[in-house]
Amino acid sequence: MMFCFNKKLKIKNKEKESLTGFTILELIVAIFVMTVGVLGAYAVVQQIIVYNSISSSRLTAAYLAQEGIELVRNIRDTNWLTVPSVAWNNGLGAGDYEADWNDETLTSYSDRFLDFVTDEYFYEPSSSNNTKFKRKITIFDEALNMFKVKVEVLWTEKGNDYTVAVEEHLYNWR
Repeated sequence: MMFCFNKKLKIKNKEKESLTGFTILELIVAIFVMTVGVLGAYAVVQQIIVYNSISSSRLTAAYLAQEGIELVRNIRDTNWLTVPSVAWNNGLGAGDYEADWNDETLTSYSDRFLDFVTDEYFYEPSSSNNTKFKRKITIFDEALNMFKVKVEVLWTEKGNDYTVAVEEHLYNWR
């Protein structure tokens, strides 16, 4: 009887050895799969962060471009309301310009960065470059009672140059 017990014990030990070897192989494969999955997820998270940053900058640039159009529109509307009356396109000749959010006139474009004023929550042209954005307002003479305004907001992010451009035709509809 003792002999049979040892035989069974030997068989059980051989089964354990083969199961242990198979378990180590499974463990190595599982670690490899987990590593590939974690590295893949890490790469995806990095890309999401980059795209999120670019999308945020693009949204800010779109608002700055629209503000540039509104600045020119405001100058045109102010010309209509000025007494004594001045030409509707006074100060809006063809050329490249920049403007601050509260400017009543356009100034010649000088390739300056926009500075974010934290007290007032506005951007304005400045010699410091605490932001990455530049805004260029271009006015084209098109016809007697119309001109085209193009506003470009330029910035560099992660080594790439980006531009958001907005165009508007302004008329003397008065």
